[in-house]
Amino acid sequence: MWSVREISRSYRTLSEDLTQSSKRLRRMDDRDAGAEVVFTSRKVIGQILSDPLLPDNLVPSQPRRDLVKQMEAYQIIGQEIWKRLLEDVAE
Repeated sequence: MWSVREISRSYRTLSEDLTQSSKRLRRMDDRDAGAEVVFTSRKVIGQILSDPLLPDNLVPSQPRRDLVKQMEAYQIIGQEIWKRLLEDVAE
């Protein structure tokens, strides 16, 4: 069975991971930022995909929806970083 407490905690932890990573990205060169985006995205997307999607009466779904929205915003930043990296390689 699933640990409801652990699922809820993982939403909070991953949200904080995204927030902290976004702050770090601003201070990194594109190569390091690209690696950071891959590492962080893999962790968050893996959790989103393996989420059991339990009903609201067991685990509130709003934190999961918030995490997905936060991940979407993070991916926009990541796409810009990778676009620059790939343009550099193509030159």
